[in-house]
Amino acid sequence: MPRWVSDQLKAHAASKILDGEATAAEASSKYISTDTIRRAMKDIKSTGDVRPHKKASGRPSKLPPHVQTYILAWIRHHPTTYQDELVEIIKSHFDIAIHQSTISRFLDRAGYSYKLISAQAAQRREDDRLEYILAIADFTPEQLIFADESHFNQRTNMRPRGWSRIGERAIEYRILVRGERYSLLPGLSIDGIVAPWAFRGSVNTVRFHGWVRDHLLPRMTPYPGPRSVLVLDNCVTHKSPATRALVEEAGCKLVFLPAYSPDFNPIELAFASIKRYLKRHPANHEFDLIRSSYEAVNADHAAGFFRCGGYEQIRRVAAVRAPDAV
Repeated sequence: MPRWVSDQLKAHAASKILDGEATAAEASSKYISTDTIRRAMKDIKSTGDVRPHKKASGRPSKLPPHVQTYILAWIRHHPTTYQDELVEIIKSHFDIAIHQSTISRFLDRAGYSYKLISAQAAQRREDDRLEYILAIADFTPEQLIFADESHFNQRTNMRPRGWSRIGERAIEYRILVRGERYSLLPGLSIDGIVAPWAFRGSVNTVRFHGWVRDHLLPRMTPYPGPRSVLVLDNCVTHKSPATRALVEEAGCKLVFLPAYSPDFNPIELAFASIKRYLKRHPANHEFDLIRSSYEAVNADHAAGFFRCGGYEQIRRVAAVRAPDAV
């Protein structure tokens, strides 16, 4: 491939020769050839300047613009489509035969990559989510406390990855039983884990109600104090009228998340952090779960989980809604 030479260097060398200050042989060097200088001189004589360097555009795409637009629209609505399936779709809709590599190059130039799908529930209603955002903007992050349950067994402690030689499986001999099932019921405020309770078995309405009454509410304060707004998902064990009455009698507020919206619940990130912690520090008792929940989620973690859920932005929403907002 010929060496790229800047237009400024071409003009400088050609001007030296045209002004009689040097010959073509003297002006040439390892950076610019005599042929390049002569072409630059010809440009200056005919147009008064060196012809700008044109970047090679490469081979034109085999995909017409309207087909390119169609492909991008298709994968926006069907992101799991394989490239060979796109080849067949284009052949069927536009009667254009192309190779899979053409699709690959086009998507690469368009800035697309094939990545892990983040599944979202099709039943999720955006109107409900917007209504929740507007409602939760009435509160500050310090007033919110989220609660939910998670379940653990011996497999929670197991590490999924290990070392082995290349080409060999990584094997660890284990007793392949789940063991006893434990449940963890914590709250999460912007300051960290609140009132965790662990026990054998599963959560039901009676146990959840008892935890709210005996563990969580004593750590909450009447509205509008800190930790005065309890936020729950729509699990049936959370929607007992007795639990709502209990919260309201304590002077606190109860808010439910929109359906199929775990991304609005920062405690889900806290559970993931706790389970990662347990792979380094296995739990063998209820008290181990309680200790691990405190150690795995500190105030900095909790604040980060709130940010991921969008709760650092709710003051901005409140400001927009305020009548005296500038």
